[in-house]
Amino acid sequence: MIARRLMLALPALALGRRAAAAWPEKPVRLVVPFPAGSATDVMARNLQEPLARALGQPVVLDNRAGGNGTVGTEHVAQAAPDGHTLLVYSTSAAAVNPHLIKPLPYDPLRSFAPIGFIAEMPYILVVGPDSPVRDLPGFLGFLSGRGGEATFACANAASIVAVSLVTQATATKVQVIPYRGGPEALTEVMAGRVDATFTDLGPGLGLARSGKVRALAVTTRRPFPLVPDLPTLSSVIPDYDLTVWYSLAAPAGTPAPVVETLARALNTAIDDAGLRERFAMQGYVPRHMSPAEMTAFLPQQLALWGERVKAAGVQPP
Repeated sequence: MIARRLMLALPALALGRRAAAAWPEKPVRLVVPFPAGSATDVMARNLQEPLARALGQPVVLDNRAGGNGTVGTEHVAQAAPDGHTLLVYSTSAAAVNPHLIKPLPYDPLRSFAPIGFIAEMPYILVVGPDSPVRDLPGFLGFLSGRGGEATFACANAASIVAVSLVTQATATKVQVIPYRGGPEALTEVMAGRVDATFTDLGPGLGLARSGKVRALAVTTRRPFPLVPDLPTLSSVIPDYDLTVWYSLAAPAGTPAPVVETLARALNTAIDDAGLRERFAMQGYVPRHMSPAEMTAFLPQQLALWGERVKAAGVQPP
């Protein structure tokens, strides 16, 4: 019986080895489920060239924005599991959308083969350059004084949770205005048409340094090394601690040898000195995780963000 099982397994093993040996045999498409200029897109463009070198094939970015990341994510879930279509799988699509979008057009844990962790980043709270708000206490006073009329631009599901945790803790209300991505949300805040937004650290910090927005706080529990003088939200809301992360995934069913090859290439790319320098300047903090570690990480994040969604009082539309 054991011999028979071994004989049946050998063809599949040989097929997997042949797939790995032949892979990648053409350019690899990396789907970014948010628009050009978003933090997810910027991170992917930094990763693109080092990953291509590690794979020995071009990496082509494919921005498929919409639905808080569901459009591009669903596209990869339905792609051929041959390793040539990959996904930047991040906090909103993997851990927040499952609690807010019903029905979700993909299974957050079963539709993908995790490859590895790329980087994480906090949000920063920003207002427009002409806003009367000058600092974090002033912002909370502004929310209280507007009686629910303050407007907040939200580019994804995670940012909706971030602002809802603030309003729950401070007994205030805001009008949440959804956008397809961070660039659109920031444009509205810069123009003064929306009062504030939580934006990814990299894009927001660049605009703050040029005077196009005013940065008020960072969402990490402790001061963030890149902006050590920027107050933390936890200084006024105890235990407030929120970062967003980015990972690499393939469609479920991708052969294990291909996933392992991708994981090695991702680690090589993340260790590239030039990439690490760019990440450090833009606020991304890289981390290594194996496919097995990512497989364990994803359900933990799904549960954690479920608790945050519940605590923030965010309801599915």
